[in-house]
Amino acid sequence: MDILLISHGPFCNGIKKSLEMISGNMENVTSEEFKPGQNPSDFRNILAKRVEDLYNPEKGLIVMCDLKGGTPYNTILYLVKDYPKLKIITGMNLPLLLTIASSEDIDLPTILNNKLNIGINLIDKKVIEKGSQRHERLSLSKN
Repeated sequence: MDILLISHGPFCNGIKKSLEMISGNMENVTSEEFKPGQNPSDFRNILAKRVEDLYNPEKGLIVMCDLKGGTPYNTILYLVKDYPKLKIITGMNLPLLLTIASSEDIDLPTILNNKLNIGINLIDKKVIEKGSQRHERLSLSKN
């Protein structure tokens, strides 16, 4: 299953490098950043070409995005109408990417239904007490 990572700036490139540091070369994972100062129309054209090249009508395509509602997300959302098996996952993070990219399942619904929960469960939610205030944070640490 091909995975396209998109983000504001080089976040998508960095998370891909981190993934490959752990898993080795991942030929099924590519990235496309929305560059500072880039015209959204230019980004849409670049992304449309990238999706056209990667999309498999039988297997589909997973697009992981940094932030729901931003230009990368809105741009890929615009393209979904032409690609029925294109699935978007927002809130891209390394545990989730590692889980999906290393999946041997080739069935998109199986990946999204089973592996998505595994990746989400790898995020550790802790409650930290500070004085009389309670703070919640998301952490990938083992503490």
